[in-house]
Formats: sequence, structure tokens, C-alpha cells
Amino acid sequence: MTTHWTVNTEEDPDTGDLLLTLPDDLMLQAGWSTGDVVEWTDLKDGSWQLTKKENTMAKISDKLTKVNDNFTVNMYDNGFMVEIGGRDSEDDWASSKILCNTLDELIAVITEATTLTRE
Repeated sequence: MTTHWTVNTEEDPDTGDLLLTLPDDLMLQAGWSTGDVVEWTDLKDGSWQLTKKENTMAKISDKLTKVNDNFTVNMYDNGFMVEIGGRDSEDDWASSKILCNTLDELIAVITEATTLTRE
């Protein structure tokens, strides 16, 4: 059985961005939580399909094999950015910037940084 929801967009008075508030029963049935990343697919009939993207968070090890002794965390209204430098797989200097939507994601990135070989 397919269930359909109709929701209205609202405009953020400060930014002008459009906001889409999803009903609790939709979130529960879809298995979604606040902070999940969803992919929008235009069904070309005036409707859209939303699909949760799994394991979308980047890892430091996707870009670096060795890390420097320090890194920078910037806080933004919608999350955090971690910037860290080190060496890539070819032993060249490189840097990595990772966006984290939640504090849990930030902790996971910092934890990964402490497990990598230091430069």
C-alpha cells in the first residue's frame, strides 16, 4: 500500500528560503530522523519522490592517509565544518573539509582524526 502526503511550503521570514515541514507520521513511517539527508527526484507529473541517502557523510580517510596534529572546527547555523591537513595516498600535502550536520557527525569525524596516522 502506498501512502501519499500533501504538504505546503513556508517561507523563512529572515532568509526567504522555502521550508518544508514533514508530518511526524511520515517521518516515522519512512524511518527518518531530523538531520537525515534526503534526495529529491522529480517524477515529471507535478510530484516528487524523497529518498533517504544512506552513509552520505564524508570521511577524512577518503582524502588523507596521514593527518596534522591540529584541525579547525567552524560552527555555522546549520552545522559544523572540520578542516584538516595532512598527506594523501601519493604522499603529497592535501587538506580536507568535511561538513557535519549534527554534533554526532562532528564527533565521528574528530574520532576518525584521532585514529589516523599523524604527520
